[in-house]
Amino acid sequence: IMIVNSADSQKLNNQYRGRDNPTNVIALEYKESRELFHILYGEIILCDEIIVAEAATQGKDILEHYAHMLIHAMLHLQGLDHQQAQERAYMEKKERAILASFGIANPYEC
Repeated sequence: IMIVNSADSQKLNNQYRGRDNPTNVIALEYKESRELFHILYGEIILCDEIIVAEAATQGKDILEHYAHMLIHAMLHLQGLDHQQAQERAYMEKKERAILASFGIANPYEC
């Protein structure tokens, strides 16, 4: 897990995802490790500036928003995605359940 600033987030997002903008979280899954050894392995890159700004804009606790972004990234490392509506609904349901187990409210109800 790495915490970076916006400039580094943009650089890494461009390098690994071909997107020339900073983003709140990048999850880089090492699929071969999961397939060969049945272990979850990858990198999670969190952008502090964006996460803090999002929390302020959305009226969320910063640590709770960080928890959400970390859980979001972990689900990506497990192969979940949110590009299609059905995938998004499933992933958000998992996020809400995990967050609720920590006493954190639904992050999608702002």
